[in-house]
Amino acid sequence: MRHLCAGALVALLCSGATYAQDGPASLIDRFEAGFSAMDPAAIAALFRPDGTFFGSTQPDLMRGPEGVRSYFTSGFASGGWRKLTCDVLDAREVSATAATVNALCRVEGARGDGTPRSGVMRVSALALRDEGGWRFASLHVSDPPPRR
Repeated sequence: MRHLCAGALVALLCSGATYAQDGPASLIDRFEAGFSAMDPAAIAALFRPDGTFFGSTQPDLMRGPEGVRSYFTSGFASGGWRKLTCDVLDAREVSATAATVNALCRVEGARGDGTPRSGVMRVSALALRDEGGWRFASLHVSDPPPRR
């Protein structure tokens, strides 16, 4: 019986099914995937109905999934950005239903004339867990300060 339990545990660990994949940090992975697919609907689905988003290209606060969808639909229409890679720096569950997530993300693509471009963004979020799983209650994207 011990060998069976140990074998099941090893299989579970080797399958990659870990708590972190379902935890608040996984929101950043799904945000990254939606961005790289240029899929505003996939990104909007990561937000709670009352969620907010401060992007880096518009001064307004986006509200709810529809505001987020509109922001990314407009942003992707201009083209250029094609890939987002993020490193989660900190994901901290402050309770069973609330967490903070901080990441540093690099965005890459090309201008309309084909000239490569890239940039770095700081991402900070409040995630809440409900019957829909972990979703963004607030997501803020900003450029890092200039190097000194």
